[in-house]
Amino acid sequence: MTHHDHAQQAVILYTENHSVVRWPYFLFIALGTFLLIIGIAAIVWSGNPSLSFVPAIGGLGAVITVTLTIIAWPTGIQVGSDGLLVGGIHRTQRPDGHLPSVNGRWKRPFCCPWSAIRSAEIVTDHAYIRRTNRDFREPGKVALGMFWAPFTRSALFLEVDINAVTIPEFRPPDTERHFFRSSNFAVPFISPVWLIPTKHPEALRTALAQHVNLQPR
Repeated sequence: MTHHDHAQQAVILYTENHSVVRWPYFLFIALGTFLLIIGIAAIVWSGNPSLSFVPAIGGLGAVITVTLTIIAWPTGIQVGSDGLLVGGIHRTQRPDGHLPSVNGRWKRPFCCPWSAIRSAEIVTDHAYIRRTNRDFREPGKVALGMFWAPFTRSALFLEVDINAVTIPEFRPPDTERHFFRSSNFAVPFISPVWLIPTKHPEALRTALAQHVNLQPR
């Protein structure tokens, strides 16, 4: 099942857009922006440059959170009659054949037919989700299928047949740092366990129940 096949042939049963981005992202953006404005106003009013750490912290926090939000925004979950589509569920391969680095995996579609799912469960244990993500981290490598992000409170876990799933293409690791594009030196590998955050675990559980046997938790 390719992304094109899924889009053209599948009956869409459930869609969750922006499944990664939760309200804390916007709270931190607002808080960082508030500290930035208040800090600048305090410096101007008092003339004390030692207060510059306040807008610096606020601005840095806002920039980091905005960046994370932009990166994670396209990621979602789509349940179809033929399987699951996760990641950038509304994105396709660029027509010019341009391959992104693995840093752009959040924006790319990952397809998993029902026959490729060996086990599935929806987890709402934050500590377990974070620990599992940490277990799949390897220095210099990126586990494709792991979409963990800060503030993830619930997630769909899939154990998949890596030979039966369809993943997007990514450009090979860079051998040198380029000034005109984001460099990437990590080696991607298809993870046998996929982790996809969800904001609506019960709705997703209902949509999946007719196709897979969800593991109790």
